[in-house]
Amino acid sequence: MMMKSCTGGNRCDAAACRAVTAALLAGFLLLGASGQADARRVPLPEPKPMPDVSTLQKAPTGPQLAVPVPVAKPGVLKDLPHGIVSLAAVPVSEYASCVQDLEAGGVEFQRPFHVSEEGCTLDGAVILISVPTPAGRVSFPGHPKMLCPFAMKFSRWLNEVGSPIIAQRLGSPLSAIQTGSGFVCRNRVGGSMAKISEHARGNALDLMRFDLRNKQRVTVEAMPAGSYATALSGLRSSACGYFTTVLGPGSNAAHKNHLHFDLGQHGQSGTYRICE
Repeated sequence: MMMKSCTGGNRCDAAACRAVTAALLAGFLLLGASGQADARRVPLPEPKPMPDVSTLQKAPTGPQLAVPVPVAKPGVLKDLPHGIVSLAAVPVSEYASCVQDLEAGGVEFQRPFHVSEEGCTLDGAVILISVPTPAGRVSFPGHPKMLCPFAMKFSRWLNEVGSPIIAQRLGSPLSAIQTGSGFVCRNRVGGSMAKISEHARGNALDLMRFDLRNKQRVTVEAMPAGSYATALSGLRSSACGYFTTVLGPGSNAAHKNHLHFDLGQHGQSGTYRICE
């Protein structure tokens, strides 16, 4: 007599049901093992070769770059101005990430990576051309050179508070900033001449004049008049939240005609700020 199917609703022979169930389970396990074996046979992508260091001065891209930064010391020390030797460098991976952030923010710039002047060199430099702001793009006719992290910090200040302060206080958008020193190989002035200036490290920028779209020109000076005084005071105070050093008219004779911003480290902790 033929037995009923084990998958049906009627009762069936127990031994036959167990045999059928075991066969089905073995089939499933065999299929699973075959799938895993096929998955293990999928070839892994070949690792990308590391970029040539010589290409970094052209256009390093991607946060994954991690090759050492080439730093070349000046060859003839006796010809350095005042004996200055400054070698400021940004790790290549940090530089690549910084460049991407500037591009994402719409900042217009050049990226030479390596720049030098007399006894000072920078590895990780950019040349600032213009910065977008809520009131429009602000240009830098002087094309100042600086380290990329400083350019990033300065662009944020200008976009978030600098340009809005000008537009609100003076009633016209900012169109250009005339700059003084960016990267300049020299010692400090107005203080200890024995110490290297943050300008020599590409870590500072001097702002001389603010040009507005309505043709007004706001020159930094000791005693500005009316709304100019309010605008310059607002720029100076707001910068203290972004930079570790902010100097201007009244700080000392060396800063009587410009605003100086830098990211120099002060004190043992590096958290001390100078805002004068």
